[in-house]
Amino acid sequence: MYKSLFFCLFICIACSVSAQLEDGSIAPDFTGLDLDGNTLNLYDILADGNAVILDIGATWCFPCWEYHQTGALEEFTQEYGPNGSDVARVLFIEGDVQTSLEDLQGTGPTTLGDWITGKSYSILQLGGIPALYDAFGLPFTYLVCPDRTVKLIGEVPAEFLAEEIAGCIDQEQAPEPDFSTLISVGCEEMEVQFVESSWPRPDSYLWEFGDGSTSTVRQPTHTYTARGDYEVTLTVGNTYGETSLSKTMAVQIGAGAPAPNQRVGKLDTLGSGRIFRRGVQGLLFDAHQDLILSSATVYSDRDEWRTFVVTDTNEVLYARRDIWIPEGEQRIQLDMMIPQGDTYRIGMWSDAWLYRNDGDTDYPYAIDDLVTINSSTVPTDPTGFYYYLYDWEVRSQACAQTSSISSLNPQSIQFSPNPVEELLVVESEDPLLHEATVLNLAGESLQIGRNYTPGRLSLEVGSLPAGTYILKVGTQTKRFIKL
Repeated sequence: MYKSLFFCLFICIACSVSAQLEDGSIAPDFTGLDLDGNTLNLYDILADGNAVILDIGATWCFPCWEYHQTGALEEFTQEYGPNGSDVARVLFIEGDVQTSLEDLQGTGPTTLGDWITGKSYSILQLGGIPALYDAFGLPFTYLVCPDRTVKLIGEVPAEFLAEEIAGCIDQEQAPEPDFSTLISVGCEEMEVQFVESSWPRPDSYLWEFGDGSTSTVRQPTHTYTARGDYEVTLTVGNTYGETSLSKTMAVQIGAGAPAPNQRVGKLDTLGSGRIFRRGVQGLLFDAHQDLILSSATVYSDRDEWRTFVVTDTNEVLYARRDIWIPEGEQRIQLDMMIPQGDTYRIGMWSDAWLYRNDGDTDYPYAIDDLVTINSSTVPTDPTGFYYYLYDWEVRSQACAQTSSISSLNPQSIQFSPNPVEELLVVESEDPLLHEATVLNLAGESLQIGRNYTPGRLSLEVGSLPAGTYILKVGTQTKRFIKL
């Protein structure tokens, strides 16, 4: 143990002058669970007007331990946290993917003591945060102001922490609107999830979807039913005024039927392997045309947030999804739009706690003219490992030239049971089955869980109130009763 700690101390000191985020840059957002099981999102904390002291360390790091032993973070929390003036929060990030809860408790093999007892500030185990914040030496202590700007402040006494947060600029301004879509390219008819990212966090929202429809919720879902390009406008406001942003061609709907989902990748965890905590590795793949990575299967060791990213060889980010994954085998919805290109990397900006294979691989996994999964990112044995995401579901962004919607045979759609309590199972050979939606009698699309395999769609309707609902596949509809 002592040899390990001495080595860690050397790494801690040697790297303490390495790179960090530039002062004044925008702090990357993240979501995680604290040790009490509370879900914390950095931007939500900032949106409430709180500054954040972000202390990134590790249980084996002597300077980190010495700073915590001074009591500065706890003293600051008592005076300025929820039980004090309520203007700031302290988040301690245990950022080493190899340490454990036992190390934080002071009983593990790589720890300098008990990091938890007597601490009222939030403690999170998030191994992806050091890389996200360019904190490749420890400790790193940042101030994140409510305007999301970051400043490296170091390990200073409580009174100096207070002086630093006093320098944060009040956000007395109208919000600057911004938004994006999870998927913005579709065929014939498409349900679009809009993601709002205005700052400061607005008090009011008005969406104009370009087809005469509007919404006043923060993150709306809207269904477009006609081909064409749309101009989407978001107007946001607070006590300091309203501002608007329009994005032309934010949604593109082409002619023809959607391309069917296809499956690619290792199907299951046959072969040797184990649950792997570290999220540093991933898979390398080529997109032979613009495609959508819709979903994949993972095998999870615990209930936790994970962050999946797609980057290129220059670390340019193309897609990111923060997903809450329960323990067990799960089908996760990724909905990542990926342009044509070679040597993409799909990996994680968080701990994994997911199954990875170290045998029984059969690279490449490919769909002609669509996608090829070439290898893992392990430099010494790239084809000997398979990381995390099994049985990909992918489809082309291009629309088929001929739509099959009008030719659907309603008798080809079978579902059971009816009435239903929890799970409605739909079976059909029609390629549009994966686009099936559940509507209420007013024609509004309802958000429910679903699991699609070719020819079979399972809809989780247990959360719906009792009543009559409509199942829609293409232009065909059938009614069912929810008990």
